[in-house]
Amino acid sequence: AVVLLWQWTVSLSLPWLERRLIYADTDYDQLEKIQQLSRRLLTRADLLQLQEATLSAVCDYLQVGTSFVVALTDLQPELIASVGPTRPNDRLLADEAEAIVGILETNLNPNGLPTSANPPVHKWNSYWIVPLRSTRTSDHNGDDSLIGFIGIQARSAEVNLTLDERQVFRSLVRRVAQTLDDLALQDEIYASLEGLLPQLRYTRSRTSEVEYRAGRQPALPDPEGTSGNNAFALPDPLLDREQFVEQVKAALRHYWGGPGLTKSRLLDLNVVRAALPENDNNPAKALRSVLLRAIQKQRPEGERRMTSPEWTIYNILEMRFIDKRSVRDSVRAIAVSEPDLYRKQRVAIDAVADALFDMEQTQELPPPSNGQNAPDAAHDEE
Repeated sequence: AVVLLWQWTVSLSLPWLERRLIYADTDYDQLEKIQQLSRRLLTRADLLQLQEATLSAVCDYLQVGTSFVVALTDLQPELIASVGPTRPNDRLLADEAEAIVGILETNLNPNGLPTSANPPVHKWNSYWIVPLRSTRTSDHNGDDSLIGFIGIQARSAEVNLTLDERQVFRSLVRRVAQTLDDLALQDEIYASLEGLLPQLRYTRSRTSEVEYRAGRQPALPDPEGTSGNNAFALPDPLLDREQFVEQVKAALRHYWGGPGLTKSRLLDLNVVRAALPENDNNPAKALRSVLLRAIQKQRPEGERRMTSPEWTIYNILEMRFIDKRSVRDSVRAIAVSEPDLYRKQRVAIDAVADALFDMEQTQELPPPSNGQNAPDAAHDEE
C-alpha cells in the first residue's frame, strides 16, 4: 500500500514540479502537446484489431458470415480488415474499382439527404456495401470525402434490413469510419515524423558539437576544397553513418513530396547542387534526380526479373519508393515474406546511402538531359 501511495503521489506531483522547476510555461505547453499526442496515438495493429472487433459485432448482429473494410486511397481499393471466409480478393477489388466508386457515390437517400448523415446500403456482387466518409475533409460537393467502404455478405437478393437493424448497423458503420479515418490520420502523422525526425537529430548532434568541441572538425575531409564553405559535410561513415542513412530513408519515403525531401539536409550536398541546372533550379527535383541515379546504380545488367535474387534490391527500391506500391503488392510481386521484405528494404536503403556517399566523394556530375533520369513509363514485364 505504501508503494502504491508513493507512486500515486509521484505521478501527481511530477508534472507540477516539472512546470515549476524545469520548464518555462511556453516550453511546458509544447511538451504537454507532445505528451498528449503520445497518449492518444494507437498503433496500426491496435486500430486493425478494433476494426476486426467491430466487424465481428456486425456479423453477429446482422447474422451474416462475412464482413470487411476496404480503404480507398486515391480511389484505389485496399482490403484493410475482414472477418469470415468469403471476402473479396484483391484482383476483384482492383478490376472493379471504378464501378465500386460509382456505386458508392450514388445517393439513394430520399430528398437528397447527405450520405454522410444517412449512409445508404448498396448492392455489389454478392455483398451489401456502405460508403465510409471522413469527417476531416470534404469533396467538391461539400460532402465528407469518401475514404472507403464496409461490406457484408448479402442475406438476400435485395437489401432487407429492418429499421432496428439499420439503426444499429449505422452506428457500427460510424465507428468503422472513424477508425479508418484515424488510421489514415496516424499514417500522415508517422510519415511527417519520419521526414522531420532525422532533421531534428542532425540539429541536436550539431548543437552538441558547438557546446563541447573546441573548433570545427569537418566530418568528411576535403583536401581539394571542392565542397565549399556552405556545403553540407557528409557524416563520417563510421561515426555518423546511422544519421546519414536516416536522412536518405526519409528522402526516399517522401520521394514524391514531403518534408523528408523538401527540408532534407541532403539538399546541401554538392552532387545535389550540381544537378540544379538540369532540374529547373528546383532543389527538391534535384535531390529526387540524384536519388534516382543512386537507385539506378542498384540495377543489375540484363533483363529485369521480379523474382530473381540479384534484382531484389532494385525491385524493392522501385516498387516501394518510386511506384509507391503497398507492402502487400510488393510481397506478392517479388515472392518474399513480409518480414523478409522489410529486412531487404533496410539493405536497399543502405545501398542507396552508400551510392549517394560515393557520388558526393567523387563529385559525380549529372548525365546529359536526355530523358534517362526519369523512371521507365512502362516497367519490364515479370
